[in-house]
Amino acid sequence: MSTLAIETLPLPELKQLRVDLDKVISMKEHREKIDAHARLVSMAKEMGFKLGELIELAAENDKPKNTRVKAIRKYRNPEDPAVTWSGRGRQPAWFSEALSNGKRPEDLYNLEAFEQEDRRRQA
Repeated sequence: MSTLAIETLPLPELKQLRVDLDKVISMKEHREKIDAHARLVSMAKEMGFKLGELIELAAENDKPKNTRVKAIRKYRNPEDPAVTWSGRGRQPAWFSEALSNGKRPEDLYNLEAFEQEDRRRQA
């Protein structure tokens, strides 16, 4: 059917033609999906796998990776070196106390963490 012939059709016939085309396209897509599935099952079987196993593997690999870098522990409690703080969020009590006792934030730096971060960035 040429473009000219389509343009001369009345509106109700054009709408019916669109409905019919959508049905044909949907059926063809469905058949192609069934064929593709059958080919994939066959290929997986030839390689010694079940298609479901490969789909699960693909789904695992598609999961987003956690790309956030953990905040370095910038500050260390001078009275208990095992207690650290990244400098994010609410100040811990030990940090506030140290500041009120005249210490500067720089005095509480966790130098080990800064050195580790420098080595990580250089690698």
